[in-house]
Amino acid sequence: MEMGAVLAAGSVGEIAVAAVRAGANIVLVCRKEEMVRQAWEALLHEAERDSVFAGYVAEAAHQVLAFKNQARELKKFPSQFSLAAVEKQRQEIGKFVAQLEQEQQR
Repeated sequence: MEMGAVLAAGSVGEIAVAAVRAGANIVLVCRKEEMVRQAWEALLHEAERDSVFAGYVAEAAHQVLAFKNQARELKKFPSQFSLAAVEKQRQEIGKFVAQLEQEQQR
């Protein structure tokens, strides 16, 4: 989602919402933690605002979980997330971003 050509069409949040509206089950936002947050917040706000969009998100989640349940190598990852698990992931993403930033400075 953060590629220049993609972001030329709108913000990462706008593009994430448009991708889900177009049928994407997953959006990939990687390098910058702030962009991950912007995409997440845009998706959440749009789902709160528009019940049809919330249905798209629910269906996407259902399809991803169905695939995950069929894929043996993905079964080691939990499907249910607690706040503690989300916080742990957030911290891991932060560490990863810090590593990328250090590598870019070299």
